[in-house]
Amino acid sequence: MDPVVAATLAGAVAGVAVSAAGWVVSYKFTLKAQRASTRDQLVNAARLEVTASLHDAQRWLSRVNAGLSMFPILVDLERKEFVTQGQWHSVLQDLRSLSDDALLASRWQGHCEIYATLFPRMVECRVGLGHRQRLVARGLVDIIADLQRSLSTCSSVDDRDALAQRAPALQQVMYDQAALYEDLKIHLQNHSLAEITGRRVPTRRGDPELPHIIESDEGTLLLIIPEGAPRLD
Repeated sequence: MDPVVAATLAGAVAGVAVSAAGWVVSYKFTLKAQRASTRDQLVNAARLEVTASLHDAQRWLSRVNAGLSMFPILVDLERKEFVTQGQWHSVLQDLRSLSDDALLASRWQGHCEIYATLFPRMVECRVGLGHRQRLVARGLVDIIADLQRSLSTCSSVDDRDALAQRAPALQQVMYDQAALYEDLKIHLQNHSLAEITGRRVPTRRGDPELPHIIESDEGTLLLIIPEGAPRLD
């Protein structure tokens, strides 16, 4: 073969090889970027869904707290004969409706289970929070039953006063639960968006003697319940 032709062919082959290699590198880079983008979109969509259900749980806790806060007010007014049992029945009905909606306050657990592969660090924390939420729901059911019994037997205001004295213990657990849900939302946002934005939302800095969520050295979210913190179990 003519040396000139051979050199020309060799150059052409080399050019094709370089072009092919460049295309392969570009394709792999594009594929990797697409996969990363898809994962980021999935994680953020999951975060939004879990966060929305955590908002629902916080609203439920707030409404239950509002109902329980009526107890000492009604007791005081009943002693002054400004209210009758009719007002108590109205509060009882509201609490019953909230108890029926308790599953709505636990919907976030199902979302976390669905997206467990996206948020594997949350497993231990999710179990602990779910246990506390069930204790709150059970405590509400007990108070509803006792209030119903008190009203159906036309007992004295002292019985309802005793319920009013019990309510703060449940309310404190609910305050802590709402704060823990806020902790979880912050951790979710940092996990989903910190790498993209380069920023992190500061975690809650409260009393270390109150329940809180921390991130372990291994990156796992841990639910911390200090000794002496209010609890129902």
